Amino acid sequence: MPAKSKSTKNKKSSPKPDAEKDVPSIINTPDQHGFVMAGMQTLFLCHLPMFSMENHCYQVILQASLPDYAMQKYVSDRKSHPNEVYILGDVETDLMTLPQIKTGEVTSFIGDLFRGMPEDHNKDTPLIHNIRVKIERVVYFRHFDFNVDYPHSLTYVLFGAGTEAHLHHVLTKEPDFNHVLDLAEIPSWLPPQQLAAGVHINFPSLPNHPPYCSNPLTKSSYQVQYQGQAPLYPIKLGTSYWFDPSGANATDPCPKPKS
Repeated sequence: MPAKSKSTKNKKSSPKPDAEKDVPSIINTPDQHGFVMAGMQTLFLCHLPMFSMENHCYQVILQASLPDYAMQKYVSDRKSHPNEVYILGDVETDLMTLPQIKTGEVTSFIGDLFRGMPEDHNKDTPLIHNIRVKIERVVYFRHFDFNVDYPHSLTYVLFGAGTEAHLHHVLTKEPDFNHVLDLAEIPSWLPPQQLAAGVHINFPSLPNHPPYCSNPLTKSSYQVQYQGQAPLYPIKLGTSYWFDPSGANATDPCPKPKS
């Protein structure tokens, strides 16, 4: 090994810069997660995402099940309030990460069920408290990639089971909106296996130029593309019970006018 030169022999080495000091962590920590509930025959849970928080920077759809007593109460209450949103979230004593669900490490959790969006999950009174929620399978799981641009036209995940079908708007990056709604009937052109698996449908008549500050799907029926392909297929829309143009964004793109 060569000897050091006199010019550097007694020179103190400067501390190395901490390259990771200011880099945001990609570690997901156990947290509370909210889900919009869809379906009364087969239950689906649509995660409420947040672009600016790593723990919640995911679009996720789960198929789940509740104990009989809880499912019966939920279905009965929903029939009486068909236009309300129902929210399910894990309690603060049973925290989890979304990757744990994807890998199968978490297959169930204890949750609270609310009619309407709670202002404070841990203080508001739920419709049903401390339910064991069983995760049957992951229908859709995607961490947001801000390198991906918005689709050319509005794009939704179409999913469901049996006689029920639902749509969840495909979120891309800030600004964007969250939207969950039912179809009036299952599409006859989509095989049951693909409906269960979840597919993308595109609305070629509606350009995707966020932000949308109100529900963009104002008609009762549309012609849509399957996975961006050329043929058009009909769908009939049902109840739209969750449209939120602000919750996923760090900055509200649709500020309310000052009174």
